Amino acid sequence: MTSFSKNKQNLSVAIVTSIHPDFDDRVWRHASSLAKEGLEIHLVCPWKIQSGEKKENVTFHTFKPAKSRLQRPFVIPVRVGKKLIPLLRMVDIVHFHDIDLLLWMALLSLRKKVVYDVHEYYAAQVLQRYWIPSPLRPILYYFVLYGERFFSNIIGHVVLVAPSQEKTFSNPRLNKIYVKNYATVKLLEERKEDYHNRRDAVIFIGSQNLNNGSMLFLEIAEQVKKARPNVKFYASDRFGNQNFREEYLQERRNRGLEQTVQLLPNVPPIEIASVLNLATIGINPTLRVGLQINGINTKLFEFMALGLPIITSAGRRKYPDHVHTVRGFPWNVL
Repeated sequence: MTSFSKNKQNLSVAIVTSIHPDFDDRVWRHASSLAKEGLEIHLVCPWKIQSGEKKENVTFHTFKPAKSRLQRPFVIPVRVGKKLIPLLRMVDIVHFHDIDLLLWMALLSLRKKVVYDVHEYYAAQVLQRYWIPSPLRPILYYFVLYGERFFSNIIGHVVLVAPSQEKTFSNPRLNKIYVKNYATVKLLEERKEDYHNRRDAVIFIGSQNLNNGSMLFLEIAEQVKKARPNVKFYASDRFGNQNFREEYLQERRNRGLEQTVQLLPNVPPIEIASVLNLATIGINPTLRVGLQINGINTKLFEFMALGLPIITSAGRRKYPDHVHTVRGFPWNVL
């Protein structure tokens, strides 16, 4: 980006996301922080906010999200295009966040400066998607892995989050920068000073699925209940699949945890302190699968910012980034 003759106050950037939820922490912090630095920012997104509205000097260009996964490849490029194409004459850079736009953005990069923000492990995710037939997962894994590498090389500019991504984006001519998923410093201002007056409570704020340790969380709660029956366990009501939610609730009933484990309404990232301030311990019970091993979990930084002791899956060989993240934090269990 240093080749631009404009200074940063005159730069205009279109930030595009097709699937990230309303005020996703990384996307919104990216947009609002650039606007704060004086750049003109346009955010193309499927969020529940009026198109044309301005918030913190970020102009929103919103569209309706797809109703299903099957619709997404067909309707999302069209809806994004309708919002983005009119902006192309006025913006200097297009910075996008989602792999379903990768092909179209690679084509756009032939005429415009484009940046691919790769903060998801898409190929690894394919191997753990319940709705993809098992025989197809290895095939799709390599299709996504090599497809992402090929089109990223065309785009030429990527933002990465962890060293484990280096193998995929190893082209020496690729312009790379690392922006890790640290928690916003604003969380420090939202920490309540009533920690020692709270009831004993453990909280898990990740998305609910097997790989994130949802069922392991229930097993932990059951074991703790035997020794400390008054300890409360909070978890986010954030299920991507209704069938799994029903399975989770049934497992909670089977273990006799209806009064012990409470599902909290899912809140946007900018309001995460409101739920973390209920707890005395933060837990990250992820399973040992590639998607979890390679990533750096944002929740660890949020626990730190709110002053919560941390229990997390670890092991220097299996979770090197988890160990590195919490090693210097005075209250952690690995």
